[in-house]
Amino acid sequence: MKKYLLGFDVGSLSSKGILVDCDGKIAAKAQREHIILCPVPGGAEHDAENNWWGDFKAIVKEMLSFSGIAPQQIAGIGITGLVPTLCPVGQDGKAVRNAILYSDNRAINELQEVNKLLKEPITLEQVLPKLLWYKRNEPANYRDTISILNPHSYLVFKLTGRFSCDVDTANIFGGIFASETGSWETEKCRSLGVNEELLPPAYPATAIIGEVTPEAAKQTGLVAGIPVIAGTGDSYTSLLGNGVIHPGEMMIYLGTAGTQIMCNRELEQLAATVHISDKGGAVEFGANVLSCGQALQWFKNEMAPPGFDYASLDEKAAAIPPGSGKLITLPHFMGRRAPAPNPLAKGVICGVTPNHSRHHFYRSLLESIAFGLKQGFEPVRAKAKRIVIAGGGAKSALWRQIISDVLDFPVEYQAKGGAALGIAYFAGFSLGLLPSFQTIQEEWLPVQEIIRPNPDNAALYQRYYQAYLELERSLETFYGQLQSL
Repeated sequence: MKKYLLGFDVGSLSSKGILVDCDGKIAAKAQREHIILCPVPGGAEHDAENNWWGDFKAIVKEMLSFSGIAPQQIAGIGITGLVPTLCPVGQDGKAVRNAILYSDNRAINELQEVNKLLKEPITLEQVLPKLLWYKRNEPANYRDTISILNPHSYLVFKLTGRFSCDVDTANIFGGIFASETGSWETEKCRSLGVNEELLPPAYPATAIIGEVTPEAAKQTGLVAGIPVIAGTGDSYTSLLGNGVIHPGEMMIYLGTAGTQIMCNRELEQLAATVHISDKGGAVEFGANVLSCGQALQWFKNEMAPPGFDYASLDEKAAAIPPGSGKLITLPHFMGRRAPAPNPLAKGVICGVTPNHSRHHFYRSLLESIAFGLKQGFEPVRAKAKRIVIAGGGAKSALWRQIISDVLDFPVEYQAKGGAALGIAYFAGFSLGLLPSFQTIQEEWLPVQEIIRPNPDNAALYQRYYQAYLELERSLETFYGQLQSL
């Protein structure tokens, strides 16, 4: 009986599933969109029960129906997702409230308090300040909480009935996890007022947490007994799922956020240990544009005429020369994470005249995100050997060319890759069904296209990039003034 692997990815704006055999042939894939809820200014939440678990059930049933694969043929399940996220679970096995996402900015006061107490600097995207905000502002919900999970560990719990957290995600909770021992730091938790009992046991991402329970099988259409691995966050699985596995190889991911990650070590060596959060020893985050796909979605929904899709916007924007008619945009719709964090930063469009159309604005937005990526690329340019561009935004041929021109570096693209494929391969690898990571690069993911920079455009964009940096500098203190109004 032929074996298949099930990979599932919980993203900010959609969930994706894939069924693939051990030769890399995709039997089925499916996707369901969901929204980011913004209940307060700077807030970012998901309805975990309806979105994460609801998406999983619907997608698995759709893939099984489409492929005709018998559930008994599924040899293993891997789940990945956006991290770090705070999802409080109650005694009934459901989320007590909406999950608070990494991009949520409400816990500014708690962040300041934490950074006065801990030696290791904590950022607003980590779970710890959000957990303290939750305890302080929603005491009744906090009392009803028995565990704090992330998207992938929430679905692992739904499938197996066991709480877990992979060691890499635990390491980015916020300075309260000791990666050397693989355990939570009791004294730090006590000093911060964190109930350690809410923190799930930490496991290697490759660990088998349990098997699909009869109840989960009934709800999903799967069969009981399928092994489920711990899984990990989507940065690692996106690297693997796009064949970026060797030192010097870089992935630019154009998803809800725009990220740039370079491998500093062989990705396979890090499978069972701390990987993404290894402070530059494993991989290196060069850029993190919080509002990437989210900013484009806002533009399409609010600024484009009814019926316009991204292909239509690309077609019109492609007719506009580089520089978008001397427009400079700052894409900080949800604050700025890199190169210097500033949660108060906002989106800006500078240089508007009556001669500009919505398509100038759209192209300038694409260019601005490329400039944000360039800020992270320049410090590591000398050691970059290869760049793969991935994520939903990578489907845009216009954007791929803009990024290659702005970076003045070739970029590779192939449409098959993704975090769902990466976690499916990772599940097979963890279960001993697949060999080294080299197989996914050489056999599963052949290069589809290489985009090379246009020298004239690259030279022009260098001048616009300098203007972008100057605008960034000039507005740095203004954001605080705006916030205080």
